[in-house]
Amino acid sequence: MKKMKKMVALLIAMVMVLGMSVTVFAGQLGTGTITVENATKGQTYTAYKIFNATYAGEDGVSYKVLASKADNVDTDLFDVGDTPETIDGETYLSVAQKSSATDKQITDWAKDNYSAFDSTGTVGTYGEDGKVTFSDMPFGYYFITSSLGSVVTIDTAHPDATVKDKNTGGPNTPAKKIVAENGTDMTPATSNDAAVGSVERFQVTYNATNWVTTSFTDSSTGKVTAYDTKVEKYTIVDTPTGLAIDTDSVVVTVNGTAVYENGASVDQTYQTTVSKDATSGVLTVVIPWVDAEGASLYAAPSGKVDIPVAVSYDAVVTSEAASAVAPNSVEVTYNNDGNVTPSGKPIQTYTYTYKFQVDKVKEDGTALLGAKFQLYAGDAIAAGDTPLRFTLDNGTYVCDPNGTETEIDLTEVDHAVISGLDKQAYTLRETVAPSGYNKADDMTVPAGELMRVDGRIIDEENIFSNGEVTTPNDFGVTTVVNKQGSVLPSTGGAGTTVLYVTGALLVLCGGVVLAVRRRAKEEE
Repeated sequence: MKKMKKMVALLIAMVMVLGMSVTVFAGQLGTGTITVENATKGQTYTAYKIFNATYAGEDGVSYKVLASKADNVDTDLFDVGDTPETIDGETYLSVAQKSSATDKQITDWAKDNYSAFDSTGTVGTYGEDGKVTFSDMPFGYYFITSSLGSVVTIDTAHPDATVKDKNTGGPNTPAKKIVAENGTDMTPATSNDAAVGSVERFQVTYNATNWVTTSFTDSSTGKVTAYDTKVEKYTIVDTPTGLAIDTDSVVVTVNGTAVYENGASVDQTYQTTVSKDATSGVLTVVIPWVDAEGASLYAAPSGKVDIPVAVSYDAVVTSEAASAVAPNSVEVTYNNDGNVTPSGKPIQTYTYTYKFQVDKVKEDGTALLGAKFQLYAGDAIAAGDTPLRFTLDNGTYVCDPNGTETEIDLTEVDHAVISGLDKQAYTLRETVAPSGYNKADDMTVPAGELMRVDGRIIDEENIFSNGEVTTPNDFGVTTVVNKQGSVLPSTGGAGTTVLYVTGALLVLCGGVVLAVRRRAKEEE
């Protein structure tokens, strides 16, 4: 195995410690230093030596295995020499990678077998600069682990080896959730029910890294080559539909500490920026990740590998959500080595509004015009409650806290659609009855009888998960029946009738008295 090539190993690191500033000739075993950058404070880093090495300048590397350990070498991957060589009183055999063996095969083998060559390892020292150093290490081929995982070699062609601790290949796919008013996550956290005009809280989270490992495979040789680049900045792009994001409500945290809040960046030197497109409403958050010298601005918290990032904001549900589902999509990208790379696929949440139709009919079920209604939130109307407000849009009453309509007018039509509602119970109150009819009693519209904006009824007994709308016709429709008033007397009332009857009885009695008296006189 001649000059050491870069190798990818998400779970291992193989480090060739090549010497200091002086030339070391074959037949001598020198010492060098391994430095682990981006190390996590509080974690233990251990280096295990698999092969010894002698070094005589560029391309002058010769790998050796202790003769007593030679049986542990995989001869499908390595050629092991037959001629013993004594160095510093120990017997060694030469070892070289076979041309048919890929770098990935070598690193996979080392991961599974390093303890057969070095069962104890050497623990590194954590410094104030955030680096772990292994000093006075014999030249060799090393496998380095941490208590979080393993590290990855990026360069072994220098007298002193430098390793980056990157237990993940890069930042993870972001997650997005909707947060309830009390600060807890919604269930499920990726969708919610809301009314037009309501304010909803959203949060985007992902785990960032300072380094990104990229690898590619040579199709002709099968060799895997890896290189590592530093992340320069992260960009979060949030694309809302049916939602208006409030930029003043945006809060950005890194490692749980705010870097942007109250409409401004906390760090004025390396500013986190927040902007919103005036036409599309798309929110863009840019977080710088390195300083002017290229050093990472953030480090993983103690005991962690990644750096947690969160972006939270409020959004108002717009009237657009009254006619279609309101998806909210987010994508996180990072800049590294002149590239812009997405951190996984875009993630979406969905906000749903609800609607129902009110029909006005006679007792026989035929259409009836001339009524007006008001709609109240809740299953009853209490003193002091105010009716909902609406904006009239092509015959549809769209819930709107700033709307000018407070009544649902059915004076010239027999039905109306009320949309943009939250999923809850509502109460209809008739304010004007058709001429010749009595006002109907207040009517409750249960939450389970509302129709979701995508045309589905969502309750415990009526959940339609397929793509077709199979909603029964009687769902999403509230029918209000008016009855004609009672027939009243043409004149007078019940008291007049009593007078008439009493008067007739008096006349009758008077007649009887006169007849009795006349008869008595005749008998005298």
